[in-house]
Amino acid sequence: MLSSLQSLSSVKSLVQEDPTHLSVRANGNDSFDSIVDNLRKNGAKILMVKNLEPSLEDVFLHLTGREAREKVSENGNQKRGFGPHGRFGRKSARVR
Repeated sequence: MLSSLQSLSSVKSLVQEDPTHLSVRANGNDSFDSIVDNLRKNGAKILMVKNLEPSLEDVFLHLTGREAREKVSENGNQKRGFGPHGRFGRKSARVR
């Protein structure tokens, strides 16, 4: 059954978490239908399906290949847009 799923062009990764659970990552408009059809054709009993959308962090990591924190540490822990002397461009700022 696993090799049959892996052969689908829409399937990007497939992990058997335990004997009764599969984790499938797929792309494409008809990927869900083709995966379910393939599982049923191979005698699988589907009890539950979770469709997980990528988070904003997942998309960022995919596009950049690294976490946002890595960028901060490369710049000497400076916050982007705040400059070397803090938010107001001076070493300190007091508001009364």
